[in-house]
Amino acid sequence: MVVLSKYQVWAEKLFKYTILSYPFFVLLGFHRESNWIVGILCVLFLYFAVRHGPKKIRLLKRDQLLIFAISVPLFLSFVSILWSVDMHKGIKSVETKALLFILPIISLIPQVKKISLDSILKSFLIATLMACIFGSISGFLQYLETGDSGFLYSDNLAYATQSQAIYLSISVNLCFIIIIYLFENGRLKLAYLLAAGLFLIIMSFLLAARLSMLAGFAIIGLYSLYKLKSTPIKVRLTVLIGFIVLALSLSIVFPKTIGRFRSLASSFNYSFDNSNGVNHFNSEISPENWNGLTLRLAIWQCGLELVAENLWLGIGSGDYKQALIDKYQEKKFKYALQQCFGIHNQYLYHLLTTGFIGLVLFLYSFYHISLKAFQNKNYLYLLLLSVFLVSFITESVLNKFIGVFPYAYLLTFSFSLSKNRN
Repeated sequence: MVVLSKYQVWAEKLFKYTILSYPFFVLLGFHRESNWIVGILCVLFLYFAVRHGPKKIRLLKRDQLLIFAISVPLFLSFVSILWSVDMHKGIKSVETKALLFILPIISLIPQVKKISLDSILKSFLIATLMACIFGSISGFLQYLETGDSGFLYSDNLAYATQSQAIYLSISVNLCFIIIIYLFENGRLKLAYLLAAGLFLIIMSFLLAARLSMLAGFAIIGLYSLYKLKSTPIKVRLTVLIGFIVLALSLSIVFPKTIGRFRSLASSFNYSFDNSNGVNHFNSEISPENWNGLTLRLAIWQCGLELVAENLWLGIGSGDYKQALIDKYQEKKFKYALQQCFGIHNQYLYHLLTTGFIGLVLFLYSFYHISLKAFQNKNYLYLLLLSVFLVSFITESVLNKFIGVFPYAYLLTFSFSLSKNRN
């Protein structure tokens, strides 16, 4: 039996609580302070690596699949700097994604295996619930002060924690899966599941990130079908009626969310020189305005035209934003120029910055680790990954730190700490 020194015991405790506290710093908006967390983890990693010696460091070879799968977006951004004119912006892109390499590396030391997956998931869940609570309180106070109910919706609920509605909504969807996982494994009581689940459903509805909200409700719906498949028809009807009543109640009490969906049907045509703004949930819907669909279609058209000019290697991570702006100017895309929009699609982003070769590598990075997770019945990892794969359709999630963090944190530990990982 190995006896640990007093300093090593304290180091392991510090390591554990630093990892568990990380979601609170990020999700509650303390982004600069979260850099200290990364610094502490790196120092402790070096301490443990030196202390254990080369034999323990060989663990990296056994888990190279995890490092490859999580860090590919970082690798692509780094390599594409080589053919970028503006290397400074390329380096900034790499800095944003650095966590995609740091956390998989840190997860390989033996001290990580002493942290339970349940505690990792609960930390993320509680941090997300706190972010939602703080956002709700902030929005409600602004509503009381101004009388404007728009403060109860969308980005207004995320500003208090230095986030955006789409990223908070993604975290909410991840928490739906975490709650189900903890409940199914006897780590969460039914009362907590219902309370947290209902609150997050309401938050998802108010955040009104359309695709993310539908994905979250699909998770709940599919899980309900799974749990109720062997129950009497009366029970299933009761639950169905309950969901219908909840949906109608939310639609009546918070009608602006329905307006977000209604705005998509306002028009399917667009003109680049349209200088009107986008249909907003808090204003009158007009077919003359842009909506979430037409705006993305126009942006994607610009992106695809750039892809056609740089098909194999792309334009580089450093020149990506300027190339888009130049294309907007060429198209006289006035509204996009005013807002400096990004590409709003993670797949198209990699196609644009690293070309067809980069996109293939990005997609390939999901294949082997997903296959391994499926073989090991690590369905938690697969479900968490599916949330990101869906969100990548309408957002460049990994281009911002608030998107990089949950991706790196949850996918790394749900794979490395899975009981069936071997």
